Amino acid sequence: MNIFLTGATGFIGRNLARRLSSEGHRVRCLVRIPGRASWMKDCPGLEILPGDLADERALLSGVEGADLVVHLAACTSAVREKTYFDVNGRATGKLASLVARGGHPQVRMIYLSSLSVAGPRTGARPARE
Repeated sequence: MNIFLTGATGFIGRNLARRLSSEGHRVRCLVRIPGRASWMKDCPGLEILPGDLADERALLSGVEGADLVVHLAACTSAVREKTYFDVNGRATGKLASLVARGGHPQVRMIYLSSLSVAGPRTGARPARE
């Protein structure tokens, strides 16, 4: 299977990429900081695609030819609240749109979020985002 994976350098993404590699899948991994992906050289079938979620060219390249898109990348710490929304909201929506209009009706997308993407909370009320 051809898989496009975002968030491959995170805890879940790294373990998933290794597992998919060991099962013989070809995985194109969107990696913002390629130096954090040096472990991938030991995993056959893993390809580093330099870029981030704001890079539409990289997203298009990742989605092209994919049978499955697994979206794990997220912003879990930022100085500005806008950054959380840009990465975790807008970029995720953009990726979903690219998958939907990709012209390959069999492609599926799995999206896994993180509790920490909501950012720090003040007071007793939980986030409603």
